[in-house]
Amino acid sequence: MSGYKLHSEAYADIDEIREYIAADNPDAADRVVTELFDSIRAGGGVSKSRLSTTQSDVPPAPVHADA
Repeated sequence: MSGYKLHSEAYADIDEIREYIAADNPDAADRVVTELFDSIRAGGGVSKSRLSTTQSDVPPAPVHADA
């Protein structure tokens, strides 16, 4: 991913999501993962304000911009 490095836990989460979707529709699972990585490459669309309004008690997986 250009300019970003995902934490290993983020990769594990993505794998888990893909496996869950693939149980019903392997083609859809591949599309979701492809679209997710495309979104991350494009800047992710995740802002500080969006993260701060998350209602989950599970923190988001870290994404770090390469310096």
